[in-house]
Amino acid sequence: MDVPSTWDLEYFNAGDSVSYVTVREGDIMKAKPKFFLPRPPGTTLETDFITQGNIGQHPVIVLTKPDAQGRVQVATMSHSHPNNPPTRPASLYGLPIDPKKGESTVSVGIPKLIHISNLKPNNPPTAMCPNNFAKLEAEIYIGVVLWFLVQMQMEFSYSSRTFNSEAMWVRQVDP
Repeated sequence: MDVPSTWDLEYFNAGDSVSYVTVREGDIMKAKPKFFLPRPPGTTLETDFITQGNIGQHPVIVLTKPDAQGRVQVATMSHSHPNNPPTRPASLYGLPIDPKKGESTVSVGIPKLIHISNLKPNNPPTAMCPNNFAKLEAEIYIGVVLWFLVQMQMEFSYSSRTFNSEAMWVRQVDP
């Protein structure tokens, strides 16, 4: 696997000062869940503290380069993921186990989207090795494809039932 390229993005914060963020695929960074797109249920930027308490930074793994709007896809890491996405132990991807909190899990479900300005680097900067990153990427891709296929099967099944029930109704009414 090639060494991931680096993307530098310049952005302006509220004080009009210039900030720089350097991001690579496989980087482990920190982000507040309230900045995920779409936002988690029950959160807004204004009411985050009221609805969820003071949720701090959580580790995320950068999966893609920034799009034209400066957003990247990330895999979330947590001990308790909201909405129960499919997860795997972080150690499967060579990530360390926290001696105090224990093993964290990585979401291998549909990635979250976040603007690069809402990512904070770890100190010291941390990244996955290319082989483990490729393994995580493959598992997420397979999971998303399977999810899509299940959704399509459900849609097809629903459409078939609707069509058949209408056809039966027509036959019963029209002798």
